[in-house]
Amino acid sequence: MTRAKATAEGYLWNHAGKVLEYLLLFLTTIVLARGLGVEGNGIYAAILSFSQLLVVLSSLSLESSLNRFIPQLELQESASRGARLRFMLRRVFLLRATLLVAIIGLAFLATRLSGTSLPEPAVRYFWLLAGYAAVRSIVQLLNMVFIAQLRTAPLVRIAVAVRAIELAGVSSMLVAGMSVPSVMVFFIATGILQIGSCLFVSRADFAGDVEPHPLRPVYAFGAIYWTNTILDYFLGRQGDVLFLTTLLPSPVPASMYNVAFSLVLAAGQGLTLGLGGITLSTFSRLAVTSPETLDRFFAFLVRLVTMMVVPVLVFLYFNAGPVIRALFSDEFAAAAFLVQGMIMFRVVARLFAGSENAEYLLARGKTLSVVQIGIIGAATNVVLDLLLIPKYLALGAVIGSGCANLLVNILGSLYVRRNAGIPVIQWGYWALITVSCVVPGFIASSILPGSGWISLLERGAAYAGLTGLMLFITKPFPAVDVAWVTEFNLVAARVFTRFARRQDATMMQAS
Repeated sequence: MTRAKATAEGYLWNHAGKVLEYLLLFLTTIVLARGLGVEGNGIYAAILSFSQLLVVLSSLSLESSLNRFIPQLELQESASRGARLRFMLRRVFLLRATLLVAIIGLAFLATRLSGTSLPEPAVRYFWLLAGYAAVRSIVQLLNMVFIAQLRTAPLVRIAVAVRAIELAGVSSMLVAGMSVPSVMVFFIATGILQIGSCLFVSRADFAGDVEPHPLRPVYAFGAIYWTNTILDYFLGRQGDVLFLTTLLPSPVPASMYNVAFSLVLAAGQGLTLGLGGITLSTFSRLAVTSPETLDRFFAFLVRLVTMMVVPVLVFLYFNAGPVIRALFSDEFAAAAFLVQGMIMFRVVARLFAGSENAEYLLARGKTLSVVQIGIIGAATNVVLDLLLIPKYLALGAVIGSGCANLLVNILGSLYVRRNAGIPVIQWGYWALITVSCVVPGFIASSILPGSGWISLLERGAAYAGLTGLMLFITKPFPAVDVAWVTEFNLVAARVFTRFARRQDATMMQAS
């Protein structure tokens, strides 16, 4: 099997599993929001936010280290490769466990010494959020062991099974009675189940002879990138929920923000979930074997991800209100405006690529550059949140995080341009994709008004047909992209050619 086919197969398994897993997780989020109500959902979001902070502070970014160094270890033609991998994993997991214990202990002291200055949910439910943080931290590390080796099929089966159990469990709670503590205990139990399943399936990676392998680069990479992992916390949902919970007396704004973010995340990542981990793993291999191919593949991937993300986001923008009411109930209708604000920032940000920038720079060994960008973005987000949330509530968090993430994307594209020498900012392509989606979105919403599932399905069908027609007319993809798709799948390549321009018309774009 060629590396291209192995990557494609890994992506497809990872993608299929991640989509199904995220669908189950999203349905679970809907059930929780309905069962806990607006205020209860806000308390639950606050607990998850503080829990994720413990995970980040204890991570040392070891997941990213494994994702970078396991693929490079596999490139070594050595009979001791398995023994070296076991040595690496045992030491990494031992370090993670030690850091977890230390951070949870320090956090407990903080609640005892300054409990009055911390939000009430963090103090009241401390051991529940600490237990949840512990299991999620180990789960994330185990997942990366599978992804870095492109062994995504068994990971998919385990993750989907656990998410299905979680959905069934919270659905039964919706009938029998649901509370924040019962939900947290249940999720801790399912996390332990997932850890046990992963360890059993991947037991050959941990049990057996070992051979010493240099770990200083692994720890050094993690220690440097750790700063960026912490900064990413403040650039994402959890950081905003933390500030909403800390700066405001009511949990309602945090609840609305959490619902809006969950919906936008589902729409924005629904087709790209399989790229998680796979992209950095592939970039790391290409950085060693073929740097020029890495540059061309990066440009193609930016175009492909934009095509996957923008159409869904634009449809959601024009239908935010009906979708919120249909999924979460009328109680959360006010979150529709937040959804539209988030989408506007995300669509503009795709002009400058996204996480692909950081993964490219990491694969090229530019860890400090990624950290520098993260520091600027996180500082911007924190300052804007502190200024805007007290006055504009959840909308202030949308503006703060939107501006900060847009700045991160712009800086990331400039850093990639400096290292790769390729046109990262593809103005023409982004404009064609955006116009090809916005025009059908406006038309479909104008000619098919109304709310409810039937109206949404009708508008969705009209939007899909009109968008497909617009893309066929504009042909936004350069002809060079057909070659990339052909390496993965011939049938997909034949369809892809319908939306690609001729070679002589794309020489300026085909980078």
